[in-house]
Amino acid sequence: MSKYIFLRSKDMYIDESGNVYEATKNGNVDTRNSKTLLKFNGVWWNTLSPRDYKIVNEIWRKFAKLGDYHGTNESIR
Repeated sequence: MSKYIFLRSKDMYIDESGNVYEATKNGNVDTRNSKTLLKFNGVWWNTLSPRDYKIVNEIWRKFAKLGDYHGTNESIR
């Protein structure tokens, strides 16, 4: 079972694997569609609140350090 962290500045959730999910109208995680962090551009990152940026950056760095993203051996560099 994934742990979801709510990103208040985006009204979205992120899991520890770097998948980002929309929030439903009642605030739950919409797991029907997800995007990886690789799909988000600099504008998205720059508009995160400081709290949310710290959370997302920690998850991103975990994969960058490992050179492994989303269960593959593909480097994200």
